Amino acid sequence: MKKLFLFILSLSILISCENKQVEKTELIIQRVKNKYVPDSRDHIFSINIAKNNGKIVLKGYTNYPIVKKAIDSLMKKERVSYEDSIKLLPDNSLAGKTKALVRLSVANLRSQPIIKSELISQALMGDKLNLFMKSGSWYLVQTPDNYYGWMYAPALTQLSGDEIKSWQQSEKLIVTEIYAHVYEKPDISSQKISDIVIGNLLKQISEKDDFYEVELPDGRKAFVKKLSVENYEQWKASRNATPGNIVATAKQFLGVPYMWGGTSAKQLDCSGFTQTVYELNGIQLPRDASQQVKLGIEIDTINHFSHLQKGDLLFFGKKATKNTKEKVIHVTIYIGDTEFIHAAGLVKINSLDPARENFSAYRKGSFLRAKRILTNE
Repeated sequence: MKKLFLFILSLSILISCENKQVEKTELIIQRVKNKYVPDSRDHIFSINIAKNNGKIVLKGYTNYPIVKKAIDSLMKKERVSYEDSIKLLPDNSLAGKTKALVRLSVANLRSQPIIKSELISQALMGDKLNLFMKSGSWYLVQTPDNYYGWMYAPALTQLSGDEIKSWQQSEKLIVTEIYAHVYEKPDISSQKISDIVIGNLLKQISEKDDFYEVELPDGRKAFVKKLSVENYEQWKASRNATPGNIVATAKQFLGVPYMWGGTSAKQLDCSGFTQTVYELNGIQLPRDASQQVKLGIEIDTINHFSHLQKGDLLFFGKKATKNTKEKVIHVTIYIGDTEFIHAAGLVKINSLDPARENFSAYRKGSFLRAKRILTNE
């Protein structure tokens, strides 16, 4: 009995020590995350704890080298023995091919590498992607607006650095029509090769009457109506983000259906709408409303909305209390005369004036603040 008691006591002490080590490790991981990746949208950070024969194993991945160094330093300082199985991305299995182009008119970005996971954003045909790792038929990617997510492999074309460089240096066309198609021949009655939406990029090959011959990012050849596109460099040089141009662009999307995670002319969420409108005028906004609210100059709206100008961003949500922080959950674009345009159910126009037929009591009641991005006007 004495031996059994000593064995149980020793085992209990061992388990207690292991649990303390795990608790220390959990605190270390959280401490590093809070310091270096407080916003999970800024870097890739997926690290968890496992055990192997009683030894702590750190698994997961990150694209931020300082994270691995910080964890190792703290683990040594706290005298926690562990096995480091954290992958530093890009993963070696990509064999250096860490670039890609979106090959579909609109490609979905999901929170996890499964089709049922949350849709968090979208990317457009011709967008350049940074690749970090592959899981089954999915790639962990970074889009041009620095957003991270998982994209289904058939939606992209993986390329070498030289191939990406060749694409970037080629003469390209940008789609300026909200929705259109490219065709097998220079004839709209011929076979459709793909649909296209505003903002898509195509490589120009030649001209034929009212069409351009183009190459899609995956090498497919097609023809597009000249009225649907513009020379990309000329278009880019012509961008002039004035209040009037912002409003005019926004109104092109009236009636486009709302979809959480949407950033294209097919479907838009509130911040995807504002981001797309500004991007088409040469200004890159971050992806989410909670990021966009950090930009620009705050406009005084305490007693009235008379200081607002066209193009200002209006933010809505839950006001701060003694126990909770302000939470931004919606963003719109002010178009003048108390009205704003936004994606809510579909892209539509509402007013802050109770006397207007399109007045939204809900939006006025949840109004938080206004920010001006066009500070030169």
